[in-house]
Amino acid sequence: MVVRVTSQYGVVKYQSSDSENPYYPVLDTGGWARWQPGYGPGTLFGRESTASIIPCSNGALTAEYSLGRLTFTAPNGSETELRDTNTDGKPYAVPNYCTTNASNWDAGRGVVFASKDGSAMVFVLDTAVNDFDSSYGVRVFTVSGYLHFADGTTYRIDNSNVSFIRDQNGNQITFWYNSNNQVTQILDQNGRTTTVSYAGNSCAGSPQSWCDVITYPGATGPRNIEVGSDYLTGPGVLRSGYSPQTIVQLFPEMWPNQPSQPGPFAPTEYSYVRFPDNSAFQLQYDSYGEIARVVLPTGGAIEYDWIGFDSPGDGFWGNSTDSGPVMIDRVVAARREYSDGRNLSSAKSFSYSYAGGSDSPTQTTTEMAQDAQGRTLQQIINNWQQAGPVAWCNSGGGVYSCSAGNGAGVPENNPRLSSVVTTLNDTGQVSQTAYGYDQFNNETDRYEYDYGAGAPGALLRHTATNYHAEGPYLDPNVNLVRLPFETRVLDGSSGQQVAYTLRLYDEVDADHSLSDTPGIAQHDGAYNTGYNIRAATLPPCGAPRMG
Repeated sequence: MVVRVTSQYGVVKYQSSDSENPYYPVLDTGGWARWQPGYGPGTLFGRESTASIIPCSNGALTAEYSLGRLTFTAPNGSETELRDTNTDGKPYAVPNYCTTNASNWDAGRGVVFASKDGSAMVFVLDTAVNDFDSSYGVRVFTVSGYLHFADGTTYRIDNSNVSFIRDQNGNQITFWYNSNNQVTQILDQNGRTTTVSYAGNSCAGSPQSWCDVITYPGATGPRNIEVGSDYLTGPGVLRSGYSPQTIVQLFPEMWPNQPSQPGPFAPTEYSYVRFPDNSAFQLQYDSYGEIARVVLPTGGAIEYDWIGFDSPGDGFWGNSTDSGPVMIDRVVAARREYSDGRNLSSAKSFSYSYAGGSDSPTQTTTEMAQDAQGRTLQQIINNWQQAGPVAWCNSGGGVYSCSAGNGAGVPENNPRLSSVVTTLNDTGQVSQTAYGYDQFNNETDRYEYDYGAGAPGALLRHTATNYHAEGPYLDPNVNLVRLPFETRVLDGSSGQQVAYTLRLYDEVDADHSLSDTPGIAQHDGAYNTGYNIRAATLPPCGAPRMG
């Protein structure tokens, strides 16, 4: 199980009747989704909004454009947007918008939606969804269908919750939920049941306000894991050096003209995880509710420092007093390890830069590694690049203008790591690794350069890989798009091939066949010996176990 341990921020900007302050922002820490994954494997919701709200001759307000997309939220809180493959998430120009008199319309988005963050997820809806007239806000709605990952794993989504997870061999994990959409029972692929009971439990020896209990089968009987929660202002929840703050104190850029606000910011946070042997993780936070210190069962500790992406600001982007977009963007600035919980063992610091103003913006992250004495050991620069411009971007003005705001309006289009440059601080030597990709963000080329004085040295090796790019593996309902076929390693100086690997999948014949194994727990019977789109690499001889 994975859960999110850092507060999630959103900003909602409302329009008021006050002519001097026509717009005002509100901090939303609950997230835009109707509920969070919690201990479950994720949620998937649809989101729709409209743009260019204009008055018609009859005095009614209507939308000139509509936009509908889907978002998968993983249990750690990370979000993946999925855009329809028919239009790639293009805003839809509503025809005859003043006379249509419709609350929703077919924008031609179809049933297949794909991620554009490089993960190659594909979601196939049970039924197509229309765009809606959400002139007075954003519409969030539940969806049902199948979410396919690039490794062949499938999530069945029912009303935005994951009902089961199935691998490419048909083995399943099933989930049940309560009326609050919290997972309460999990049946794994080996037939074992795990249950989750929620806040209100009495947790022995715990000073925390409440805890959840995860019960799983052990060798000698049921075993419990306690997950404690408390308010951010609770005892021991804030890391040393931090104190409770009001929202205005945390985000002065959001409310520049409001000097104070009663009450400290106090969201609920996970404060500890206790295992059956009574060992535990302790979790502490900064004033923003971001994870700031993890005390390990061994006595060691890891600390994190956070800053606004607009450092040294608070992370608030935009203008509170106009109709433009706003957001909060905060990032990790440092990570420190303490082997005994007190004395520094090692540290890393991070910085970020973004080059917008184009259809294909770039981003750079820089990592500095230090030893226990604070001396810099090496610098690692990761350079990221979009796969290319989005086809409909800058195809017109208004909602189709993607480069406005220093590139902030450019939709993501499979960003990929283009190069990594490593510099050794003591010698000044520099090495580099450069990458190439295919349309599914599979790594097709890796160029590794030796260390050189002040600049990368000679090419050491070139690793080239191609992938299965046709046939049933690419069906959206299968989505096995990460199957390497051939890998060649070439010497950097001569270009001669020094290694070669060939991979064959599902090569079922007289010498390589699947044999059935009846009675497998949690196995989908459709994945029988006749199903051979499972990306199985078969041994030279013998029959592999199916399931």
